[in-house]
Amino acid sequence: MLSVRGVLRWAHRAEAMPAPERRAPARTMVEVPFDTLGLSHETSRAIEAMKWTFMTPFQARTLPVLLAGHDLLCRAQPGAGRTSTFLIPAIETVINLGTANARNVTALIIAPSRDIAMKVAKLAEQLSKYHKINIVNLLGGNDITPEARRLASPVPIDLLIATPSRMKAHLMQTLGFASRLKDLRYLAVADGDRILRESLEKDVVKILGYLPDKKYRQSVLFTDFLPVPLHNIAQLVLRPVHHYIDTVGTDIAKEAVKVEQQVITVPFENHIAALEAAIKEHMEAYPDNFKILVFFVTSRNASYYAKLFVKAGYPVLELHSRMGQQKKIAMSNNFKDAQNVMLFTSDTVVDKTKYPRVTLVIQVGITSKDGYLHRLGQSSAAGVPAKSMLLLAPFEMGLVRELKGVPIEDLSHLSPIVKAEPSSNLFSSLSSVVSDEILYDAAERAYIGFLAHYCANLKRCGWTKGDLVHYANKYAVLLGLKEIPIIQKPMLAHIGLRGVKGLRFAT
Repeated sequence: MLSVRGVLRWAHRAEAMPAPERRAPARTMVEVPFDTLGLSHETSRAIEAMKWTFMTPFQARTLPVLLAGHDLLCRAQPGAGRTSTFLIPAIETVINLGTANARNVTALIIAPSRDIAMKVAKLAEQLSKYHKINIVNLLGGNDITPEARRLASPVPIDLLIATPSRMKAHLMQTLGFASRLKDLRYLAVADGDRILRESLEKDVVKILGYLPDKKYRQSVLFTDFLPVPLHNIAQLVLRPVHHYIDTVGTDIAKEAVKVEQQVITVPFENHIAALEAAIKEHMEAYPDNFKILVFFVTSRNASYYAKLFVKAGYPVLELHSRMGQQKKIAMSNNFKDAQNVMLFTSDTVVDKTKYPRVTLVIQVGITSKDGYLHRLGQSSAAGVPAKSMLLLAPFEMGLVRELKGVPIEDLSHLSPIVKAEPSSNLFSSLSSVVSDEILYDAAERAYIGFLAHYCANLKRCGWTKGDLVHYANKYAVLLGLKEIPIIQKPMLAHIGLRGVKGLRFAT
């Protein structure tokens, strides 16, 4: 088990449901072998080489639906075999089509991040090992020029794996690429909920506009949970008549009700001090074995608060989607193994992992009901935490109404953290932001994260875009910044705030 010193060492380095749906029948937990699917010899050989004999229960329910050519909306948790489930039909579609599609793209996989896209690409290579399939990856972070040359070449593209932003960039810039999508036969959108959390839905909608009508292709949308905004994307992706399979069901909610839950409304300008007070209170109650998991609304915000609290002397680890894969694995393992430690994170990483011996879960800011329950379910399933706390600003109280039926107690009128003052160490940490290059950069990014997240939640907060900018600029001051950050115009357009008064943008 890691010591606190070891931990600190690491630390410093439209709202309608798509309809009609066909709800696929449930199956019993009987092991079903892959060789019952009637796959091509080469795909079966690749599966055998990976020593896969039986499908997971999730695969046994979904693969027959997809291999029969149906569209599918599916909720499933990580570890169920989701990636192989949408890749196997993609590969079979390519093989069955043969050379009929000439040089055009046959199957497209949209993944929300570079890391996920790389994992998809690696598994695609394994599953197509004995086929002659041309796989092309379009990944943000890579040089776009070699990708553009490959897209312009006459060599066929059987399977295309892309992140939304890079795919959109090629559609706008790479001559002739859009025309190669005209005969697309198969589309899979992975991690739909993460696409929303990363504010990538506009990019996905833009991409869909370049694809053939959904009635001419097969489509699948996978997600951990299904917030209302994702229903609208599902309507664009899937045919009106499609299957819906939910392998998550009420399991997460059942786990969540085991947790003692409380919500505390804190004045917006006091939320940083309130968070510290909640943490200190719990550390004093569990001096020898505290383990705190703190969720923030975006990865940018998680990164800033982690750095801020580390500088204030707290044993905090940082984990979010903007970190490299190896560092994410290391941080995740450290938190699993350590005690007397905190993990500051965002949904995009931790909702896919269960951590043992968590004693407190803190959620900072507005999320969806599914997201709230998902966080509790994932953490409590590994060992019920002593308590869960939801910290909200007054404008976020709509979430409490959405949580009707969830056993959560409002302690806003009783908790002393509402009026807490920052400790001298935290005050010093905040005061140093302007002179600390790393903290300053993290604070500017957190400001952008705030704008993006709350722009997607304007109605739930009862805000106009002008209200959002007002609060965001107050937030910049709370973060320790002395002036409002300058934002590039493409970023403002991406968020949906181009032309809104009160923002500073690069000219």
